Amino acid sequence: TMSITHLDCTLRDGGYYNDWDFSYDLVQAYLRSMDSCGVDFIELGLRSATSSGYKGPYAFTTDSLINRFNLPERSKIGVMVNGVDFAGTEDGVSVARRLFAPASESPVALVRLACHFKELEAVGPVCQWLKERGYLVGLNLMQIAQRSASEREEVGRFATRAGVDALYFADSLGSLDSSDVVQIIQQFRQTWYGDIGIHAHDNMGRAVTNSLSALEHGACWVDSTVTGMGRGPGNAQTEYMAIELSERREREVDLVPLLELIDDYFRVMKQDYGWGENPYYYLSAKYDVHPTYIQKMLADRRFTVTDKLSVVDHLKNLDAQSFNAENLLAGRNLQSEDRDHRGTWSPASEFNNRELLILAAGPSLRVHADAIASYIAREKPIVIALNTHSVFDSLQVDYHVAAHPVRLMADSDRYRQLGKPLISPIGGMNQHAQNALTGVDILDFGMRVRHGVFTVEETGATLPAPFGMCYALAIASSSRCPRVLLAGIDGYGAGDPRNTEMNDVFEMFQSSQASVPLLAVTKSIYDVPAGTIHAM
Repeated sequence: TMSITHLDCTLRDGGYYNDWDFSYDLVQAYLRSMDSCGVDFIELGLRSATSSGYKGPYAFTTDSLINRFNLPERSKIGVMVNGVDFAGTEDGVSVARRLFAPASESPVALVRLACHFKELEAVGPVCQWLKERGYLVGLNLMQIAQRSASEREEVGRFATRAGVDALYFADSLGSLDSSDVVQIIQQFRQTWYGDIGIHAHDNMGRAVTNSLSALEHGACWVDSTVTGMGRGPGNAQTEYMAIELSERREREVDLVPLLELIDDYFRVMKQDYGWGENPYYYLSAKYDVHPTYIQKMLADRRFTVTDKLSVVDHLKNLDAQSFNAENLLAGRNLQSEDRDHRGTWSPASEFNNRELLILAAGPSLRVHADAIASYIAREKPIVIALNTHSVFDSLQVDYHVAAHPVRLMADSDRYRQLGKPLISPIGGMNQHAQNALTGVDILDFGMRVRHGVFTVEETGATLPAPFGMCYALAIASSSRCPRVLLAGIDGYGAGDPRNTEMNDVFEMFQSSQASVPLLAVTKSIYDVPAGTIHAM
């Protein structure tokens, strides 16, 4: 059997979470633990030719940085370069010359080039140049699952010509299973007879099984990272692979330094940054959606559960195999620009110039429920509740309002139970959402989303965001009511980006032609005229 080579790339792949900023103490402890758990190559970081924005030292991993450490006795050091660095205007070899001294003068033994299929031509001469300088060279092909059999065979021919030491495939979208892994190896084997490696992602919790499966079927290099730390959901976990490989290689390993490293450093980082499998990464792999979409949403508190599901739902119908920030916002505003929906119901025809009271979900609503209930009984405003919130027996609600399709589908049973009319832009939603709301009395007030626009018509509105509050204000405006009272608009915790978003909506509404007088009657952090329910 071929001997197995175990490569750990924690600092390189994990750097996508902390901008390649790792402390000296962490790195020294990490080097020691890799040596003792049987890792053959430690890929200490990226070696980048260019940089935009702040990146820490392990995005460049210079020889002088590496030489600051007590390097391990057995494990050898590697770095990775992105193929795109060589695919620019300049000749690739001259870029490589700036980045690499001869191997005999460097602590680096292995250089891996991460490439998309289209960058192969540019990196061929670089592979040969690095070989001549004395380096071991690995070629990592990204997004392999999306390539055809003939393209995979072409990669094998290319690797043979370039004379690399290992040909790797990366399961970039985390969607492969064991049978796919075996098929890719067989296709490489048509044209490539050297070492094959696997870099598995854990979107579906399969990174370790896919890696072991690759080793059983002829791969002999395998990647992992400590606790799986890596872009998106992360990778096969070094602690699991070390256990499995020690058995397969009949080598005794010492796991103590590695498990101490996890306790001392990585467990806390994992809680802070949140890599690892979860249902969103699972869906992203299932639908070929780039995991960076999920990583960005998980890090941004503006994205609710329904937002995250909407975005995946939106992206699975696009080509989302590479990341594009604009798609993220379009997915969140699911009634996107192409849905120009005018609606059929007019608030003015039903509300007869009565005052409106909008109930949001803040805790102050419960605190002041009695005072609000007696105001409703006395003054008889029209009472509108956002989504299914604010439903206390003591509060008489006339209508519910909801604009977000995924949210509506999730709450459809609740609307049927409540038995109140629901104001919603149902005509602009897909059949799936419409079917979910069968049996609910729906008043169709149209909505379309256009960034920075707040205009209102008789039966619909164009809004800057598909928030329930935004939609409710549009309904109030269209009804031409004398004023709108707002209860339960407390705001989110300090520093929460949703506060700014909500404030922008209030400000845009109040300065637009659509504006009607607003009054917050419970405590609120927003820039809205304030009163108190207790003095009314």
